[in-house]
Amino acid sequence: MAVGRDASLSSDESDDDLGLSGNVTRSTKSVRVRHGSGQFSTQAELFEAWRKDELFQTFLSEDFDIDTFMSVINLHNVSRLADRLNAAVRTIDAHIHAEVAANHEDLLRQSVQIDAVETDAKDLLNESSALQSEFQAIHASIMQPFEKIKRLVNKLNATQENAEVLRCVLRFVQLVSKAKSALHSNEPGSLAEASRNALILSEIIELANASDLHTIDCLSADYLWVQQQTDAIRAQTESALKAALLCGNQVDIGAALQCAFNLNQLAVIVSNVVDGTRSDFENLVKTMLDVSTLLSPTTSKADSEQTGARLRSLVWQHLESVFDGLLEAVTNISTLQTVLGKKTDSQTRQTLQQIVMNNRHSDAVSPKSRRTLLLEFFQGVVDVLEGELQAFCNRSTLLSGVIESEFPRLFDLSESAWERGLARILPASCRADLFRAIARYQSTFVSKLVAKMQSPLSIMFPSSVTSSSPVPTSADIATMFSAIVDSMAAVEGRQDLHRPILKGAAGTIFLCASKCEELLGQEVDNSPMLWTAPTYDRLASIFTILGSLDHNLMAVIAGIHPRCRSVQRELASTLLGPPRRSLRSIGQRIVQPLFNMTLSSLESAIAPDSAQIVDAVKAELERLRTALLKIASKPFHLKGYLKPFTGNIETFLMLRFAASMSTVMHATKDTLFARVLAELPQLEAAITQFLTCADSKRGTSDPSKRAPVKLAQFRSMIANQASVSWMPPTNDQRMAIPKFALASIALAGNTGTNTICDLICWSSSELFRWLLSHDESEHVRLLREHVLDQITASESQVFDFVSQLVSDES
Repeated sequence: MAVGRDASLSSDESDDDLGLSGNVTRSTKSVRVRHGSGQFSTQAELFEAWRKDELFQTFLSEDFDIDTFMSVINLHNVSRLADRLNAAVRTIDAHIHAEVAANHEDLLRQSVQIDAVETDAKDLLNESSALQSEFQAIHASIMQPFEKIKRLVNKLNATQENAEVLRCVLRFVQLVSKAKSALHSNEPGSLAEASRNALILSEIIELANASDLHTIDCLSADYLWVQQQTDAIRAQTESALKAALLCGNQVDIGAALQCAFNLNQLAVIVSNVVDGTRSDFENLVKTMLDVSTLLSPTTSKADSEQTGARLRSLVWQHLESVFDGLLEAVTNISTLQTVLGKKTDSQTRQTLQQIVMNNRHSDAVSPKSRRTLLLEFFQGVVDVLEGELQAFCNRSTLLSGVIESEFPRLFDLSESAWERGLARILPASCRADLFRAIARYQSTFVSKLVAKMQSPLSIMFPSSVTSSSPVPTSADIATMFSAIVDSMAAVEGRQDLHRPILKGAAGTIFLCASKCEELLGQEVDNSPMLWTAPTYDRLASIFTILGSLDHNLMAVIAGIHPRCRSVQRELASTLLGPPRRSLRSIGQRIVQPLFNMTLSSLESAIAPDSAQIVDAVKAELERLRTALLKIASKPFHLKGYLKPFTGNIETFLMLRFAASMSTVMHATKDTLFARVLAELPQLEAAITQFLTCADSKRGTSDPSKRAPVKLAQFRSMIANQASVSWMPPTNDQRMAIPKFALASIALAGNTGTNTICDLICWSSSELFRWLLSHDESEHVRLLREHVLDQITASESQVFDFVSQLVSDES
């Protein structure tokens, strides 16, 4: 309670008298009052009130500094402040005393326990020190003999190493002595003797390198002698291997390889020989293609006229030597690879070729992806040939022109090298690699030939072609095709060059065809009734050009052209077929108006019941023949155009006869059949005679090829049915039905003639079933649109069947 009173008394004073900054708030005063009156029931409430009191906040702050506090406090308020602080200290002391009294037993028990723990810790520390001392004593007693053993072991290892070195030295001295006795002279002996000595020398070198004996001064002289002898045997082996390759003797090659293997330098010697062979070939190419040698000045003016021919001859002689050298080099390496593949290592069971290739390639390259020694060499010499040829042509335009202008000779040299030996020792795919070296000159040669083919076009046609431009003459076309044939003849017998030349020829023909189509203009699409004499002349000139080109192309494709007999027919048909079809399409555009006019005239002149069919057909065909001969100066140019047209004529005539037979009364049916059977042979003869207008003067074609097939089939069917009631056609006769039945429907749709009803009445219901069995759904649509309205009520059987057919289809 004393503490409470002191706090209450001190709280009545103003805080400004204490020298503290700021005024005391109401909340702070209320805290002091509660503190002084003893209203705090717990320690927590008291401490919370002190933390909110501005006076105690100064002392409770973590950054409280006594010097700073003393510097700001007023001296005349120190006693009051001390009273308050003393009161607070007494309060804290009272609370501590109360807490200690309340927890006296627990605190006493903890104090006793702490005492016991301190005692145990001291005992443990003393025991640990004793244990460490004993461990150090034991370690010292153990390590002393161990260190002694270690020193003795190191001495023993050194002794063993010295003994091993001495054994190696002894073996080295013995082998050197043996080698010196074997190599009693400085002159190399036979290859077999060198092979035996190589075994000794390789063992000496392997022993010296493994034990570093070459670092011993007393052995350095012997080691140097061994190296010298090894180099001598290696040089002897390389020379022997090269000589054996030149001779092609596989026994000598095998002996040289065995010596290299015994010397443990197989991969090095083989690589040196292969690289040397390629280097020799490269030197040969450089020598043969030396521009300064080829272009050396002549000594006599009289020879100046023959300089060009002699230069060309010299160039090709040198190129022939180059390809002979290439064939020889590749053949030698092939022989080397063959022998390498036959000999094996007795220990590893690997062939010598595998050993060589493993040394030439890193481990990162899988064995399957590695190329063989021969393929690597071949690729290398081809690259050398390609590079030297390019450098040769770059150094001299004159010599480059010699090769490019006579490229087939270069092609023949490559082909000859391949056929003479390379094809037997290399895969077929390597042929493309060989010809890759000369591909640049092939492209230039082909480009020149194509330019030569197309050069007449610039003379034949102006730069801008119109329908009024002059038409080239037959001589111009002959000149252009002669250029094409000359280009083909230039590569006669060279199958690889046929394709690019034929492509160039096809492009030339396409270009000529497009120019001819531009010459036609739109006048050709007019009715022939409007064509004037100049129009006929112009169309005749264009048609002659097209016919001449088509005839010549056909000769090339068929392999009967005298200058293009070696061209493959399949290749020629593939490449020259499209331009030939382009020519024929333009020719068809010229003659088609005449064909259309003839069909229209026949349709208007011949009624279904007309009795003048034969005369009308003969008159129209003769008129057409006259018009066609105005256009075709050479009748055989019309071949291929007339047969499809006469097929349409046959279909038209069958439709007309079908219309007559379907509408005739039964009483006069036999008379009509007899008349039709009498007229059909006359029509066949008229059509056959018309087709003769395409015969050449050299002779007529086979008459059987001109016979109208459709009319003959039609006549055969009518003859079988003439004396009996109309019956469905037989299986054999059905084979001929689609050939004109489908065409007649198409013709009816195009020209507007309603003859499908006649065809139905003639064919009967069996034909419908046959058509439906072949999924001719288009016929049902045509029946629905064009037939039902044309059938009369008297034809009830056909009407009922067609109605049922259409309803089923719907």
